[in-house]
Amino acid sequence: MRLKNNSIVINIINTFVSNQSENLYDDPIVGFSEGNDPLYLFLKQDIGDFYWTPLEAYNHEYSSTTHTQLSVISFVFPQTKKTKSSNLKEDRYPSYEWSANRLEGQNFINNLMKYLVKELNMLGYHAMSPTLHENFRNMQSKNYGYASNWSERHTAFISGLGTFGLSDGLITSVGKAHRCGSVIVNMDLMPTKRKYASHVDYCLFYNNGTCDACIKRCPANAISKNGHDKILCRTYQRDIIRPYSNSKHNLNTSSCGLCQVGVPCESGIPIKNS
Repeated sequence: MRLKNNSIVINIINTFVSNQSENLYDDPIVGFSEGNDPLYLFLKQDIGDFYWTPLEAYNHEYSSTTHTQLSVISFVFPQTKKTKSSNLKEDRYPSYEWSANRLEGQNFINNLMKYLVKELNMLGYHAMSPTLHENFRNMQSKNYGYASNWSERHTAFISGLGTFGLSDGLITSVGKAHRCGSVIVNMDLMPTKRKYASHVDYCLFYNNGTCDACIKRCPANAISKNGHDKILCRTYQRDIIRPYSNSKHNLNTSSCGLCQVGVPCESGIPIKNS
């Protein structure tokens, strides 16, 4: 029954994608996790008490229920070759295609999450998307600084879709250049087996120190061998990229993504050198 339910969810996602007039992304990968997976509680303890477990997020939408058998659906949509190629040519500002996709692509992800929630509700389940809820907030973590009360990338990690790299990007089987989303539902779904032991298993730098490509690609010098400086990154995006995108492309976005292309993990899991 659980695998059948997984197939139902995947079919809903594929139906939505097939009905789109324009392909903003390549085909997605989908993962599942149990709402009571211990890693969700670990995130709450590690990031901050403000961080939602799946049950806490779910109860913001269905506060009168007592459901504890929850599942989390996570999906990752890889950027197209055209979008990645356009950004690869840049070394200071993002390409027009990349910036435009940040806006149109996020609308696509949001609409998919709404569609998935609606379809699951019609099947008799209670579903919600944490990042679309009115109580979703950007917060400050004592340990990590800028954070939020739900992370799509961390959810994808728990749902078996990938691990983190030196730049904090999520490296998946379709690479690091992507956007992702998630939905929580009181549906019995088979969790995706995590094929990694560590949260940085797919990163060449953390495995054997052989790669520093994302360091070289970052125009803000926000990535070093010490990791990703979120303050430098965010400052560059807001103070440099947003004004540029507004004036050059008439696009109100601060998306950069230069470290997601021209790197071994751009379109897949890099092969580890011995």
